[in-house]
Amino acid sequence: MLKQNVKLKSRNQKMIRRFNYTNRSRIAHSYCMITLYDKTPQPSVFDLKINPIAFEGIQPDSNIILEAYRGPLIMRFECGKINEFQPRSNMHLNNFDPSEPVLFRLKILDSSDPHKLIRAWADGIRPVSIDRQGNPHKGILPVKSMNLGDEIWQLNWDEPTRPVLCVNMKVSDAKEMTSIVKYDSDFACLVFPDMLRTILEQFLLYNDCDIDTLDDNEWIIFGKKISGEELPKLEEDTDDERQNRSNWIENVVTLFSQKMSITQRYCDFKRG
Repeated sequence: MLKQNVKLKSRNQKMIRRFNYTNRSRIAHSYCMITLYDKTPQPSVFDLKINPIAFEGIQPDSNIILEAYRGPLIMRFECGKINEFQPRSNMHLNNFDPSEPVLFRLKILDSSDPHKLIRAWADGIRPVSIDRQGNPHKGILPVKSMNLGDEIWQLNWDEPTRPVLCVNMKVSDAKEMTSIVKYDSDFACLVFPDMLRTILEQFLLYNDCDIDTLDDNEWIIFGKKISGEELPKLEEDTDDERQNRSNWIENVVTLFSQKMSITQRYCDFKRG
């Protein structure tokens, strides 16, 4: 039977770890398939499928835990044991606003261990979102329309590995980037290049965690695809190494702007 509860952690405190992560193995994101359905104004619901390959080498009576989270808010779903698992559907995210871009975390727990030993896990799983018209999308940058006063846009970093573009509701009610590109080309031209630079700098120059060691980091993958170059490493964290990273970021932004034809798009907008 599916159970769920909600945990709240302080923004100013580190999350208390209640699980033992010793000798855990990582589960590839591709093995955990989550489809999220927009039911605005009602809470979103989601379906869960897990490829059996994710369970290889793990005791069949291990417990499956799925967590949905955004910033300090977490909803926990107990999905039974591996040998009993069946795809789940119509699971409700009652404690999240429908506009919140939620991520998921999968944990496989040793049922025989009193310390809740984690045998395997996957973090930062991004669902495929289905809008109210039935169209799927899985954009790299979630968009949230909200009241920003007299500011046009902000980047929200409640979830450190997945920024959210917040746009003033008086400017746009878009929920994903393709709508902004299609209907607000002036906004896209003026905001997107600098926004990309800010995000990459935050991850690669100012963030304390060694985020580029995470194979699933979407922004690093995106930058590699745009530039066709690997990310320069920080072997000794020297000024030269950081300058190489800064140069890599600028190259990504330049090539992104060229690919998007930013200047031409804006000139076309100005001409009406």
